Amino acid sequence: MTANRHRESLLRLADVTGRTGLSRTTIYNRMRAGTFPACLRISVGLVAWYASDLDAWLTDPMGWRAPAIAA
Repeated sequence: MTANRHRESLLRLADVTGRTGLSRTTIYNRMRAGTFPACLRISVGLVAWYASDLDAWLTDPMGWRAPAIAA
Protein backbone atom coordinates (compact mmCIF):
# COMPACT_ATOMS: atom_id res chain seq x y z
CA MET A 1 0.00 0.00 0.00
CA THR A 2 1.42 3.38 -0.94
CA ALA A 3 1.45 6.40 1.34
CA ASN A 4 -1.16 8.06 -0.88
CA ARG A 5 -3.59 5.19 -0.26
CA HIS A 6 -3.46 5.77 3.50
CA ARG A 7 -5.18 9.14 3.10
CA GLU A 8 -7.47 8.26 0.23
CA SER A 9 -11.23 8.20 0.58
CA LEU A 10 -13.00 4.88 0.60
CA LEU A 11 -16.47 4.55 -0.90
CA ARG A 12 -19.05 2.09 0.36
CA LEU A 13 -21.33 0.13 -1.96
CA ALA A 14 -24.20 2.63 -1.67
CA ASP A 15 -21.87 5.44 -2.79
CA VAL A 16 -20.52 3.34 -5.67
CA THR A 17 -23.98 2.38 -6.93
CA GLY A 18 -25.07 6.01 -6.66
CA ARG A 19 -22.07 7.37 -8.57
CA THR A 20 -22.08 4.70 -11.28
CA GLY A 21 -25.79 3.96 -11.68
CA LEU A 22 -24.92 0.25 -11.63
CA SER A 23 -26.64 -2.33 -9.47
CA ARG A 24 -24.79 -4.38 -6.85
CA THR A 25 -25.05 -7.47 -9.04
CA THR A 26 -23.65 -5.66 -12.09
CA ILE A 27 -20.75 -4.27 -10.07
CA TYR A 28 -19.76 -7.71 -8.76
CA ASN A 29 -20.20 -9.31 -12.21
CA ARG A 30 -17.95 -6.66 -13.75
CA MET A 31 -15.39 -7.11 -10.98
CA ARG A 32 -15.23 -10.83 -11.82
CA ALA A 33 -14.84 -9.96 -15.51
CA GLY A 34 -12.03 -7.51 -14.75
CA THR A 35 -13.97 -4.53 -16.10
CA PHE A 36 -14.61 -2.77 -12.77
CA PRO A 37 -12.22 -1.88 -9.94
CA ALA A 38 -11.81 -4.46 -7.21
CA CYS A 39 -13.10 -3.72 -3.75
CA LEU A 40 -11.08 -3.68 -0.57
CA ARG A 41 -12.26 -5.93 2.26
CA ILE A 42 -12.38 -3.80 5.40
CA SER A 43 -13.84 -6.46 7.69
CA VAL A 44 -16.20 -9.43 7.54
CA GLY A 45 -19.09 -8.37 5.32
CA LEU A 46 -17.73 -4.86 4.81
CA VAL A 47 -16.08 -3.73 1.57
CA ALA A 48 -15.21 -0.40 0.01
CA TRP A 49 -13.58 0.98 -3.13
CA TYR A 50 -10.80 3.53 -3.40
CA ALA A 51 -12.19 6.79 -4.76
CA SER A 52 -9.33 7.13 -7.27
CA ASP A 53 -10.06 3.67 -8.70
CA LEU A 54 -13.71 4.57 -9.16
CA ASP A 55 -12.78 7.95 -10.70
CA ALA A 56 -10.52 6.18 -13.20
CA TRP A 57 -13.36 3.83 -14.11
CA LEU A 58 -15.82 6.73 -14.47
CA THR A 59 -13.41 8.47 -16.86
CA ASP A 60 -13.57 5.55 -19.32
CA PRO A 61 -16.03 2.85 -18.22
CA MET A 62 -16.02 0.98 -21.53
CA GLY A 63 -12.24 0.98 -21.88
CA TRP A 64 -11.25 0.34 -18.26
CA ARG A 65 -9.52 -2.95 -17.50
CA ALA A 66 -8.15 -4.28 -14.24
CA PRO A 67 -4.39 -3.86 -13.97
CA ALA A 68 -2.44 -7.01 -14.76
CA ILE A 69 -1.07 -8.72 -11.68
CA ALA A 70 2.61 -9.55 -11.90
CA ALA A 71 3.33 -13.19 -11.23
